Amino acid sequence: SSSLKLMLIWQLFNMKMKESGTKTSHINAFHWVLAEISSQGLIFEEEIETPALLSCLWASWEVFCTTITNRSLKLTLEETIETIFSEDI
Repeated sequence: SSSLKLMLIWQLFNMKMKESGTKTSHINAFHWVLAEISSQGLIFEEEIETPALLSCLWASWEVFCTTITNRSLKLTLEETIETIFSEDI
C-alpha cells in the first residue's frame, strides 16, 4: 500500500545510528528496511542507498562520510559497508 511504502521510505531516510549500538545491528536494520522497500516493488539505485547509509552514521563519523563522498570513484553500497566495518572510529 502507498502508506506502507511512504512509512518505509521515511524510515530509511530518518534512520540514525545509536551511539550505544553496534555497526552490525545498524547495517542489519538498514538492510532490513531496504528489503522491505524492495518487497513493495520499489528499488533504489546505489546512488541513493549509499548516501542514505552514510547520512545515518554517528556524528563522530562525519570526517569518514566526507572522505567517502568526496572520492572521485564512488563506492557501491557493499564496498561502503566493508569500509565501515574496517574503520575503527
